[in-house]
Amino acid sequence: MDSPKEEKINYEDISDENIINYENLIKEEEEQKALVSDYDDISNYRVNYIDSEIFSEKINQLKKTCKGYRSVRKDGNCFYRSFAYKYFELVNKNPDSKWSKEMRKISGDSLKVLVSANFDKDTIEEFYEYYMDSFDDRKFNDVSFKDDYVSNGIIFYLRLICSAELKLHHENYEMFLEEPLESFIAKQVEPLGRDVDNVQIMGIVNALKVCVNIAYLDSTDHEVNYIKFGEEYQKNEKTPVINLLFTPDVAVNLTDPMFYGIYRDKQVHEDDFDDIIARAQERGVEKMITLAGNLEDSESALKITAKYPTLIFSTVGCHPTRCSEFLEHKEGPEDYYQRLLNIVKENKKNIVAIGECGLDYDRTHFCPIDVQKRFFKVQFNLAKETGLPMILHNRNTGTDFVDMVKEHRDMFSTGVVHSFTGSVEEALTIVNDLGLYIGFNGCSLKTEENLKVIEAIPADKIMIGTDAPWCDIRRTHASFKFLDPKYIDSPDQFKKKERFQKGCQVKGRNEPCQLLQVLSVIANIKKMDIHELADLIYNNTKKVFNL
Repeated sequence: MDSPKEEKINYEDISDENIINYENLIKEEEEQKALVSDYDDISNYRVNYIDSEIFSEKINQLKKTCKGYRSVRKDGNCFYRSFAYKYFELVNKNPDSKWSKEMRKISGDSLKVLVSANFDKDTIEEFYEYYMDSFDDRKFNDVSFKDDYVSNGIIFYLRLICSAELKLHHENYEMFLEEPLESFIAKQVEPLGRDVDNVQIMGIVNALKVCVNIAYLDSTDHEVNYIKFGEEYQKNEKTPVINLLFTPDVAVNLTDPMFYGIYRDKQVHEDDFDDIIARAQERGVEKMITLAGNLEDSESALKITAKYPTLIFSTVGCHPTRCSEFLEHKEGPEDYYQRLLNIVKENKKNIVAIGECGLDYDRTHFCPIDVQKRFFKVQFNLAKETGLPMILHNRNTGTDFVDMVKEHRDMFSTGVVHSFTGSVEEALTIVNDLGLYIGFNGCSLKTEENLKVIEAIPADKIMIGTDAPWCDIRRTHASFKFLDPKYIDSPDQFKKKERFQKGCQVKGRNEPCQLLQVLSVIANIKKMDIHELADLIYNNTKKVFNL
């Protein structure tokens, strides 16, 4: 989320783990960047997508209404920081205007509002002062978005404003939530570094009585999509509007440019994809499945499977966060579906599953719940028509995911819930009631609760993956203590991407060869012989996906 620009991102593929781990990968690099970048001409944004006709055309569309842009640091507070910067910039641009005076009045009263929502005045007063100081043009330019502590204090105060709005007017927001309001606020709204969603945007808009217009820039073949929040607060054409540009952070698996030496659209080192595959084979990885996140992914993955026809296989489907593409497709959702179906029919030897598809309520700002449900249902039809198993996705959906799978269970043979991070109870329902497998990778092994899931389910219902270049097992993960040291590569086998050395792995880039780490952790948790477990998982995977 920018004011109104986002840094360069690859949009070719998607998986939930990539979204979760993207910021972890670039954290060190991002911390060296300015909180808010210098102003630049919107025409220069084209260099971010020099090889994409779709993005080039969309940037041409943006030029009609947007002359320039700024980027914000990607630290999980992108929306709040870009909103805050643009908000104070507009107020300070015409400080004596009626609108600016109204904004100052509303913000000035915000401390009383927060106290009425049971926030402790003494605790939050410092952050209130940082926030109000930003109405001083000098402090806005010199301090508010240049000092990390002050800037984060402003962002934290904005989050509290949103929290108070949701609490005091809960009846306006609870209908959009899939969990209790207090839980949502505690987990998503108040902590720094948490993704924003439409409920939070509505909360800020209503609390401050401003109009926000967000341009969504993605890889779908259609015009830039604009969504306006708080249109009722735009009293006339002269009322300032906070314009922001949103671009989703996406990237996955074997189609990820990192495997070709490309990081954030820059060729940092030579293409070493073949070396990556060779390393995996040397360590006993005989089969790989690369996941598709949308129609474009489903097509592009075929280039890899054609090169490695007996080693790498792919899927066809649409990730829940990308299901809006069905509606945005120029020829309509029926044609989008038909194209997915045709890919399977024309490439039966290479494609082994439908997916990754399902429901994701953590990121409804990417795609609304009703749209996710509609096109999850459609993909059950895809599985039925093709006879293929399914690779499924489930994030924070209450009982909706299980209910939908139960309703359509007779439409597909079998499948796996990929990169599972749910509870023991949910895992047992998936295994026992739905008769499905559960897939684990580094992201599935972070917490002690994750490890209890491993203990609870039968070994013959387990599948494993790496979801490389993401989801590596880290020393901070609960699973690390179960990792046999002999499967940990020595530091001299890794080089930073800027100091790339052929034959070495790239530091911070997970690879398929690290599959043995996931296997080692699970074997030790379940107190099984690693070779016995490997044979069990391998044979189950071959059977399910007909490899």
